[in-house]
Amino acid sequence: MTVGDPRSSATHSLSPQGRGVGAGLARILCCLALLLWPTTAADAETPPLPAPDQVFAVAVKPQAKQHPVFFTPEKLLASLPRLKPAAVMAPIGGKIWAQSGVIVLKDGRVLFWKSYRDDLIAVETGGAPVVYVME
Repeated sequence: MTVGDPRSSATHSLSPQGRGVGAGLARILCCLALLLWPTTAADAETPPLPAPDQVFAVAVKPQAKQHPVFFTPEKLLASLPRLKPAAVMAPIGGKIWAQSGVIVLKDGRVLFWKSYRDDLIAVETGGAPVVYVME
């Protein structure tokens, strides 16, 4: 038998069949790297979200009825002054429903956002998303 032969009883840790110690160790190292990765979400340079009077429109992507609604356009607009930058890690593993939408500013800029809870949004900035949490 050859190494790639499916009849072989030996499997490699990188093969789909072999989920041995190597795969578990890789997952642990990946999780540790994410936890230790420096974040800029709560840096002093992080701009605050716009004030409600700077917003032209807020839109929420339509979704299936079985998915939770974290924000309506009205609730998000009213929440903007209370959302402050924070260092928050997204949960790892399992399926997570994320609501998404846009905030269109009067100066023409568009902020794309996602949320998986009713007290935070993650705003796309071109780099890593910046997370804002309600105070």
